[in-house]
Amino acid sequence: MASSCLAVAACGLTVDGALTGDAISDAGTDSTAPADSGSDSDSGSDSGSGSDAGFDARSDSGPGSDAATDSRADADSGAPDTGVVHATNALLFNGTSQYVDVGALAIPTDFTVEAWARPAAFPAEQLLVGKDRSGQGASQFRFGLLPNGHVFFMMSDATGNDHGLYTSAYQLTSPQAVTAGLWTHIAVTKSGAAFALVVGGGQVATLTANQAFTHGGTQALRIAARTASDGTSPASFFSGALDEVRVWNVARTAAQIAADSSTTIAPSHPQRANLVGYWRFDEGAGGTTADDTGAHAGTLLGAPSWIVSNAF
Repeated sequence: MASSCLAVAACGLTVDGALTGDAISDAGTDSTAPADSGSDSDSGSDSGSGSDAGFDARSDSGPGSDAATDSRADADSGAPDTGVVHATNALLFNGTSQYVDVGALAIPTDFTVEAWARPAAFPAEQLLVGKDRSGQGASQFRFGLLPNGHVFFMMSDATGNDHGLYTSAYQLTSPQAVTAGLWTHIAVTKSGAAFALVVGGGQVATLTANQAFTHGGTQALRIAARTASDGTSPASFFSGALDEVRVWNVARTAAQIAADSSTTIAPSHPQRANLVGYWRFDEGAGGTTADDTGAHAGTLLGAPSWIVSNAF
């Protein structure tokens, strides 16, 4: 049975490790593409800032266990919905050809993007969520894992200005790696010029851009991949399992994210209206996956596998 990670100690991590990793070019994940121009050079170097927060640990005893009942009261937006609803199914991606395309979902001005991830390995830069085109500096949007297992986020505006998110290396990265084979809840938030990474229920890295900016890109939003340099093919595939992918139009606090990480988001949730995309992957079969908001159903490409989810 797979385990879930909501703690530094439980994952075998420490909070004082230095960031490491060798720089790589975009060719490592998109063999058809040249190295990205401008600030999109897909470096594995890690120099993000972070406030090292302890995560709230528990082991995962499967979809029917009480392990998910650690949801905490949300002081900022009201308590989570009564009764924890456990994860049912998830999608398993092979890291070479499989992803979900959800079409033209616009990135909100402020946002939270989150998912449960169980990476199989860290062969190269790989994406949980991507909405950009390899080799193009404008309108970058990448949320994923580096070859050393650290979480990263990258974004630029329509002119290609990243406003400080990239200076010879990604600037918003987690101080520690996630663990292959372990479910970990991962989120990124943006509020004006302020960005943050939340891993395992704790805020682990922050960055303030040199000014507030928006994304503005028109590429399709993809789960477990991004768009390659030819404008249509996929690249930067994720290797492993994903579940409960959510996009909100508000920057949620670490406490809010942690409180709702181990339950589904019910219609009665106090921030339900702020969800602009929510893929639960609970179908268990077929070639599409519903957006629980009803707006952006996903198409499964490359035939990722349906599996039972042990995320919570």
